[in-house]
Amino acid sequence: MNTLSAVEIIQTILAPAIMISSCGLIMLGLQNRYSNIVSRIRSLNDERRRLQKKISSDENLEYSENVRFHSIRKQINELSSRSLLIRNAIFFEILAVLFFVLACLLIGLYFIYANEFTQMLPLISFLLGMISVFVGLTFFGIEILRAYKVVQIEIIAEE
Repeated sequence: MNTLSAVEIIQTILAPAIMISSCGLIMLGLQNRYSNIVSRIRSLNDERRRLQKKISSDENLEYSENVRFHSIRKQINELSSRSLLIRNAIFFEILAVLFFVLACLLIGLYFIYANEFTQMLPLISFLLGMISVFVGLTFFGIEILRAYKVVQIEIIAEE
């Protein structure tokens, strides 16, 4: 192993920090989407409970209220599955950050105990982090593709 200065060692250790920052930005967007979906589910549940209360008190629902009631059920089901996708995406982004932090630590370990075993560990950790980013983004992409379905349910219910 050639002799590296302390600055070069620190730069090498901090290289995965770029990916940590990227994951942080992705998670910020995911968390925002997740919060919006959960808020929408809560508001739809409130509306559904009001309609159910009306049904349980032996009041007949008007046609538009009946259509709305069924639309709400469909929307809640779709939003629930979307929230699961977002939750999975957030989990894999967090997992990626953990692997990138581990890669930083393993790079430091390699500089202290340089051998073939410690040489491969940072690379493996970094690659696992990249795989986690990929899986998280895949869940995010699937959720984005499904997002329009709730809008379609709403539009169809209004027709």
